[in-house]
Amino acid sequence: MNIAVFIHGKAAAGKDTFVRALENEAERIMLPENIIVKMPFADEVRKELCRLDPTVDFNKLCNDYDYKTQYRKQLVEIGDGYRQSNPGIWVDKHYISLKEFNLKNKGKIVCVPDMRYSTNNAGDELAYAQEIGKEFKLLSFTVKIKADLSARLYRMSKKAREQYLLYGMYNDSENAMNHVPDSAFSFVCENTFENPYFNDTLSQAANEIIKIYDLVKNI
Repeated sequence: MNIAVFIHGKAAAGKDTFVRALENEAERIMLPENIIVKMPFADEVRKELCRLDPTVDFNKLCNDYDYKTQYRKQLVEIGDGYRQSNPGIWVDKHYISLKEFNLKNKGKIVCVPDMRYSTNNAGDELAYAQEIGKEFKLLSFTVKIKADLSARLYRMSKKAREQYLLYGMYNDSENAMNHVPDSAFSFVCENTFENPYFNDTLSQAANEIIKIYDLVKNI
């Protein structure tokens, strides 16, 4: 059986850090290195940008934060622009990719580190995350990473802060889940300057998921 982990948080909240925490927990109990696979919604948006502009490097878009920051405006325009004409486009594309992956693989943890929308209509990523396990033979968890603005801006480079304040801070992709209560998530982690125990709470949530995975991986 596979596990899907959908992670929500604003820019620089610590979503990728949580994925690393899962990897650390998996390594700690000596699970295979390749069990964790990242499958963000944004990959389809990045692919579309690369199709429109072949000079853009897809791998760097996925793995280099400062490089991605250079294209934040274009990515937002593509993501939101296509969603205006087809609200469910990116969820539909992700559904196809996850379904295909789930049919071909077993014993994996699929991390979706960019769950941003809860709209009560097509394109509702939270509803998709909560319902997907009923369609596929997998377990699905949702994680919310909470961090205040000052902490998040501090973690960004100067250029990333400028781009975020210009194009990202007030975008729907940052705010479409503001109304969702913490109780809607499987796990909630705090990542603020005021909480010196964030790594402990993050690791605890990651540990719980890895323990569940270890129990069901061979089912």
